[in-house]
Amino acid sequence: MAIPFVLVGIGEASHQSWASTKIAAMYMLFCMAAIWILPLFPAEPKLGPVYHKVTHFIPAPFPLLLIVPAILLDLLRKKMAGKDAWLQAAVAGSAFLGSLLAVEWPFASFLLSPGARNWFFGSHYVDYVTRPTSPIATFHFLDMDRGDFWTNLALAWFFAILITRLGMAWGGSLRRVQR
Repeated sequence: MAIPFVLVGIGEASHQSWASTKIAAMYMLFCMAAIWILPLFPAEPKLGPVYHKVTHFIPAPFPLLLIVPAILLDLLRKKMAGKDAWLQAAVAGSAFLGSLLAVEWPFASFLLSPGARNWFFGSHYVDYVTRPTSPIATFHFLDMDRGDFWTNLALAWFFAILITRLGMAWGGSLRRVQR
């Protein structure tokens, strides 16, 4: 829920064009570098329980594909300038959630496939406390009731709009700060 707040807030506060896209790209590059670099260093668990043998540092999972929603947010900021703030938030929040779902859902399916279990995507790294029967270790989506899915999607849409509006207000207040 915090992602639209940060991307929109920094985009509003910055005087640079494509600020949200630049922040998303930096986040993704940092996380990807961790996936590529951390496994090069030896490590072993010092606490239990140990469900998986670990011989090196385990990085965080592959980052969310925030670059697509960030590009849309930057494009919409230019097109919606001067419009009502809540209308901007509704359009930007909806675009953020819709574009994130459109790119992340198929990409998440790919990350669960054998094709992503390599050094570049790093989906084969499982930490030592993850149970062998967990969806992470077995490379499966969580089973979810369809009613829960639609309820959660409606909540995500509501919060995407609300958090986007709060990010706009935060970014506007940062823009007014002077040295």
